[in-house]
Amino acid sequence: VKVALISVHGDPALQAGGKDAGGMNIYIREVAQRLKSEGIEVDIFTREHNRQEELEDEFKVLNIIYINAGDPS
Repeated sequence: VKVALISVHGDPALQAGGKDAGGMNIYIREVAQRLKSEGIEVDIFTREHNRQEELEDEFKVLNIIYINAGDPS
């Protein structure tokens, strides 16, 4: 089984509390991790952000596909 999750607002790999990182990021990330733990393949599609920091190891296992969708503002 394969599942595609669409994160229209923010990157699930960003740490919560920033400008574009809040509850939706955490929700998408948690759903993806739970599905993956059940053996389900998960792709997360989200807008490309100007990330300054390296992804933490826990996020590297998620298949996040970044889409260049123009200026988010």
